[in-house]
Amino acid sequence: MFFTYNPTLNNLYALLPIYPSSKKLVIKDFTIPAETKIELMETKDRLKWQQKEKDIEIQLPDFDPNRIKSEYAFVIKLTNCGAFAGKPKLEVHYEDQSLTPLIHIDTRNMECRYTIDGGTPSEQSMLYTKPFSVDGACTISARCFKNGILPGAVVNQKIDSYKWHNAIATFVMPKQGLLYKAYELESDSVNDLQHSKAIKTGECKIISLNDSTRSLNFGLEFEGFFNATKDAVYTFYLTSDDGSVLWMDGEVLIDNDGLHGDVEKSNRIALQKGLHRIKVAFAQAGGAATLKLLYSTGKQSPKEIEAENLFH
Repeated sequence: MFFTYNPTLNNLYALLPIYPSSKKLVIKDFTIPAETKIELMETKDRLKWQQKEKDIEIQLPDFDPNRIKSEYAFVIKLTNCGAFAGKPKLEVHYEDQSLTPLIHIDTRNMECRYTIDGGTPSEQSMLYTKPFSVDGACTISARCFKNGILPGAVVNQKIDSYKWHNAIATFVMPKQGLLYKAYELESDSVNDLQHSKAIKTGECKIISLNDSTRSLNFGLEFEGFFNATKDAVYTFYLTSDDGSVLWMDGEVLIDNDGLHGDVEKSNRIALQKGLHRIKVAFAQAGGAATLKLLYSTGKQSPKEIEAENLFH
């Protein structure tokens, strides 16, 4: 079943690709006013219906091919019905030195209910009144409600649980910049770099495509340390065309591998102040090439990693 809604007339239309042999149509999780008029569009027949708890049950007429000549879609019109509440917007902020996120919900000036177990919010769920915190990993689901109209769409947000990554102690004063390796290969994945020999190595100030030896079928690998300037939950944003992977402290933080156009992926990690191992691998096949790594903390806007915060 498909739906379309006319907000000017406040009419809802249910489109059926197959006429129900039972002559009964059930629309689930749907409550409408008792005076709502429902009709079969093609014949203008007014249809009987009843509310059964949270669902409505519509009785259709016998299928008469002399009156119902549609072959591909049968349309049910629900008059003066279908207006719905707006969709809330969830924002998750990890303040500096805090592993517990603060959840903000833009309720669109409507009543907003939420759950923290991934369940669908109902009018009996917790009412959002102010920003709140959660302990541990969970899935927050939020939904807006307003008297006289249908509940809005459910918005889900996965909340991750983090642990502090200790900074690495070094016994030699590190040098600014990163070490890089450049490859020439017919590559579909950054995994291919493990089995290839670099044709060029050296030092670079930042992560970029400047050290590649050609524009097609090449790979790059960057290794060194990222200097976390404070204890915080850091968000990293890795954009590439084609594939790329980011490791932090020896763990895959972002996997953006594969043949694709410009795609950005992000992830968070809790870093204590100091140096942390960083590695970025990139593989380019044909077409355009892009590689960009940004980061942010708290409510800060994403920015490029400063050259003075990269070492080897």
